[in-house]
Amino acid sequence: PEVRYIDYRPGNMCNLKCRMCTPSESHLLHNEMLAYPELQQYYSHPEIDQRYLDLSANYDPTTGELNPQIANHQVFANLQELKVIGGEPTIDPGVHRLLEWVINNGYSKNLKLKYTTNATNLNSQWIDYLSKFRESKANISLDAAGDTYEYIRIPAKWKTVANNVEKIKTIPNSSYNGNMVYSLWNCFTIRDWYHELMRTVDDVECSIS
Repeated sequence: PEVRYIDYRPGNMCNLKCRMCTPSESHLLHNEMLAYPELQQYYSHPEIDQRYLDLSANYDPTTGELNPQIANHQVFANLQELKVIGGEPTIDPGVHRLLEWVINNGYSKNLKLKYTTNATNLNSQWIDYLSKFRESKANISLDAAGDTYEYIRIPAKWKTVANNVEKIKTIPNSSYNGNMVYSLWNCFTIRDWYHELMRTVDDVECSIS
């Protein structure tokens, strides 16, 4: 069998502590829970499986090592699509190292790169990576706009995110969609943020939480 698609999720390194998130997806929340173990009951129901917490605790993005089962020439020989998720992949050195390996070995020109991002950090290095792939697609997690967005996604600033979404729209050979979870965190203020979100992102997928 040939590998055509990889969903790569190396760890939980993230720059936000979103209210609906868990320690297994944000190292900032994980560190908070280690300091205050009694908080786990508020992060997830049922409580997060210890195996996931162990993986989060042991993830070290500074090691410089690539997983040989992923960074493997046989795996990438016929690959068509690479998807990266965090945490927040744009700030994760482990994700950056994999993309550099893919680019340096000439695979990127034949690949579609998909990534899920909170759009708080659109650094020049990440944009340079995107330019090396045949095409890219951003799945932008938003959940609201304005004050409600900032209440949910701590410590993100909506103005910065909105500006980065506009930049993502201009990247060559790139597409995007917004992803919004309609939940108790945002439903009561929908009249305040709905139209601004629609002006910012005109392609939104919504799920109910």
